[in-house]
Amino acid sequence: MNKLINDYSIEEKDFTKAQVEVRLLDLTWLLSDRRNFINFVGTLEDASSDQIYNTELLSTLLDNFWEENFTTILNYCLLPWALYAFTTMWFFVQSLSTDHNHFVTMLIGIVCLVNLAY
Repeated sequence: MNKLINDYSIEEKDFTKAQVEVRLLDLTWLLSDRRNFINFVGTLEDASSDQIYNTELLSTLLDNFWEENFTTILNYCLLPWALYAFTTMWFFVQSLSTDHNHFVTMLIGIVCLVNLAY
């Protein structure tokens, strides 16, 4: 600390002392035996107490899950669902209008089925 004071001409009164708590969690047991977060959901479902949902460990695990899987969930779940919802609404708007084009309605219906199969 004296080196910082001398090198950068900082006064000691400008320093702030803070206590920091650091916890390291060994979560290799969670991902052992080819397990992942999906298997962990089943484990949580079988838990006998609801108090486990209010723990810091679970909060940390969920944060890590979202950080690791956000783009996967976005690309493979949310965006396909949004596309399916949009095309389905468009299909019904087209098919229920009085002057709709049967070919366009059929194409939109096929897109809806492809999205549903995806």
